[in-house]
Amino acid sequence: MDKTIHMKPIFNSLGSNYDFNFVKLALKQISFGGGISVDVNRNNDASIDSLQQYLDKAYQGKSFLFYKGRDAIEFSLRILLGEGNVGEDNDSSVKYKVLTQAFSCFAVEEGIKRAGMIPVYVDVREDSTNMSVQTLIQALESNKDAKAVLVQHSLGIPADIIEIRKWCNKHNLLLIEDLAQAIGGFDKADQPLGTNSDVVIFSFSRDKIIDAVSGGAVVFKNLSNEQREKIEIILTNDLEKITKKIIFKDMIYPFITYFGRKTHDVLIGKIILKLSRIFGLITSPAISRTSKLSMMSPAYAELVLRSFIKLEKQLIHRRKIASFYLDKISNQNIKVVNTKNDVETGSNLRFSIRTTKVDKLIDLMKDHKIYLSDRWYRSAVDCGKQACHTEYKSGLAVNAEKLANEIFNLPTHRNISLKKASRIIDVLNKF
Repeated sequence: MDKTIHMKPIFNSLGSNYDFNFVKLALKQISFGGGISVDVNRNNDASIDSLQQYLDKAYQGKSFLFYKGRDAIEFSLRILLGEGNVGEDNDSSVKYKVLTQAFSCFAVEEGIKRAGMIPVYVDVREDSTNMSVQTLIQALESNKDAKAVLVQHSLGIPADIIEIRKWCNKHNLLLIEDLAQAIGGFDKADQPLGTNSDVVIFSFSRDKIIDAVSGGAVVFKNLSNEQREKIEIILTNDLEKITKKIIFKDMIYPFITYFGRKTHDVLIGKIILKLSRIFGLITSPAISRTSKLSMMSPAYAELVLRSFIKLEKQLIHRRKIASFYLDKISNQNIKVVNTKNDVETGSNLRFSIRTTKVDKLIDLMKDHKIYLSDRWYRSAVDCGKQACHTEYKSGLAVNAEKLANEIFNLPTHRNISLKKASRIIDVLNKF
């Protein structure tokens, strides 16, 4: 008899960060008015205040909360680099350039372009998932008018942020650190990631380290009086409201995915997930439901705060699973991306390996009821399953393109036990 018949399915995403208590808390935002009663966009809620206070203290700055991480990127650039992007020659058509990493999500590019700026893609280092000073030097050679650098810390592997900070200082470039995938990680000086940058960006979207279905934030380290005035103007005059319909869909996502995973083996779960996609209850996180700056609703703040409370426990678990993968992978045809230092200092959002036979490995895993097709990222600039127009052109970042063709990510989330990790390793080592 096929042993896989009695095995529970393993997922990389599909709400895998959520437990039953999280599902109940999300539903409570709907049922009991925690997040969508009265005014969905009120910003004086206790949960909003608590989250801002937490971020202010943790990252030593002034925080602002948004519906999406791309909102936070747009907002930070507009505040740091100015409205209108007027160049030194007072030509208002001049657009500032932002050096950002290839091997990334389209959401980053969208935030940059919504701020009226130009994304310039920087290649990753050949043996890494991150940009480096060397690849930044190459990008700056043909983009000497760049004004800022946005660092990602891909998949929870820390970039060499200390050296990048020194390089940015040398070239008078603003440094923006995106911690969506890396909250809880450390740099080479054992300082928390986010310590060395001018501004820190967060996304609390699906499958991130802090997963509140959606949500974003920015923490400014230093603000001038002029920048503070600009903030007031933007927050007063230039916001799009989140609708109750948007919040409702986000708050039922944990329930749909939790129940869908639990009943996947008895067919009902597959039906639920399929119908949810057909009726738009599950959509790609790469595409935003809003097109302008939108503030965070208290509904998301409640979920973010709960996730921060459990952050340390989550990081310990992810490190344990990543260490297990690192020790147990013996297949010589598989190249392990994460180093021991990456595992010890990173957030370990996922554990990365490389193979030239990605599609075959996906199919083999699926045969064993292990669903890992959500690879992050399948192209140098990934749009998920949605069509999008990216400024990235083929050949701009050859290392990132090769990495996207070969990367395969192993799950480390709370639902991956050592027993499940062993199942994954058994399949991988026989591949």
